[in-house]
Amino acid sequence: MTSEQPQRWWKRLLILPPVVVGVLVVIYAGQGKQPPQRTEVAETVRKVRVVTVPVVDLVPVVEAAGTVRAERTWNAVVQVAGRIVELHPQLRDGAIVAAGEQLVRIDPTRYELALAQSEAELAQLDASEKNLAAALQIARQNLAIAEKELARQRRLLQQGTVSQKQVDDAENAMLAARQSVQTQESGLAVLPAQRRLAEAKAAQSRLDLANTVISAPFDMRIDAPAVELSQFVPVGERLFRGDYIGRVEIE
Repeated sequence: MTSEQPQRWWKRLLILPPVVVGVLVVIYAGQGKQPPQRTEVAETVRKVRVVTVPVVDLVPVVEAAGTVRAERTWNAVVQVAGRIVELHPQLRDGAIVAAGEQLVRIDPTRYELALAQSEAELAQLDASEKNLAAALQIARQNLAIAEKELARQRRLLQQGTVSQKQVDDAENAMLAARQSVQTQESGLAVLPAQRRLAEAKAAQSRLDLANTVISAPFDMRIDAPAVELSQFVPVGERLFRGDYIGRVEIE
């Protein structure tokens, strides 16, 4: 070992006392220091003023330039011919009518009679069906009796106790009974088609009767009415136009 090595160790040992003193100072300072105090922050109070807002009706006004037209228009076109018997008192140019109001009524007499006739035909078909069903049942019973009688007469003919004429008469009776059954079955077979036709006529009569009343489909303004009381109107004639008042378009 050289003389320089002890000097190095001695210098290193001289560093320890200051480090120990510094650590002791830090520990002592930490023990004597008080923790920070917490301060509660109070909520800021603000003054407010309350105003009661009244409810008022507001009519918006929009100013625009252009051609104004209704969003929807409706043409009152006659769907059934007849004489006008009722008119709405406000049916004039520029009048406002509400949805569902009856505007025009055409004489419904002929269409009521057509409906009554169609319903009578349906009732008659019901009666015919019952009568034919009962007649068919009787005809089938007669046919069964005639067939048994024919079989009996043929057995007796083989035994020689009856003549050929009696057998022929029994056969003719059986054929007549069979023809009666076929007639009743044919009558019942055509009833469904007749019923469908009568039901279609009744449905058309109800539709025609409903079309004698012309009502407003929506809230609208009457435009260019061309109709008078007691006037006869044909199918397809235009009576007036209605412009929807709920919304308009401006080009």
